[in-house]
Amino acid sequence: MFPFFFSALFKGSFEWWQQGSALYFALSLDQLTRPLGHSLAQHYELTVFLTRMAFLGELFVLPVFLFPLKRNFIRWLVFGFVFLFFLATSTLMLIGLFPLCFMACSVLFIPSSFWQKVWPVAFENVSFQDEADSSLALKQIVTDFFLLFSFVLVCIWNLQAIPSRLLVF
Repeated sequence: MFPFFFSALFKGSFEWWQQGSALYFALSLDQLTRPLGHSLAQHYELTVFLTRMAFLGELFVLPVFLFPLKRNFIRWLVFGFVFLFFLATSTLMLIGLFPLCFMACSVLFIPSSFWQKVWPVAFENVSFQDEADSSLALKQIVTDFFLLFSFVLVCIWNLQAIPSRLLVF
């Protein structure tokens, strides 16, 4: 998740957000582009939209992943984004095994509840915290609030250190 987030911060330049032409220019390279990529490059407005969506996805995937509430839903959301992002990358451009490796690694973001249902034998002797226990509910809420507050504070603190020329929206 960190490579996505920090590469998005690095991509705060003109061609990524204001002009939105990064995908168009990447698909204009004949050596790297697959036939579907050549077809997509003919639709400039669509490439502008996809460039901006990729930029926003990369920028928000880490904060969303670290959000302490609704963990199962968020893990499915992150898994879907990462898997589809690299599936699209591998179908549009020929850049070797890089997208396939990331697609394989994205399986790590699937929630453990899914694996408990699919492969219950591996989880026979593993005990998980019961979220229905009322004595732990308040402790969990306080912990989640503290983590969310700390995360927001760290994000604000780090955004202040980024030069304003990189944060042009």
